[in-house]
Amino acid sequence: MGKFLARTGRYQTPVIDAIDRLGLDRIDAGCGQAAAELADTVWR
Repeated sequence: MGKFLARTGRYQTPVIDAIDRLGLDRIDAGCGQAAAELADTVWR
């Protein structure tokens, strides 16, 4: 599990950097929102 989490963290960093650099919208899904709240965020 530790290796998976480390790999995921290494992958997310450049992806988030690219999203920010390109000025794309992104949703932080790590704040404990319910699935319905996240879906509402997408459809606004």
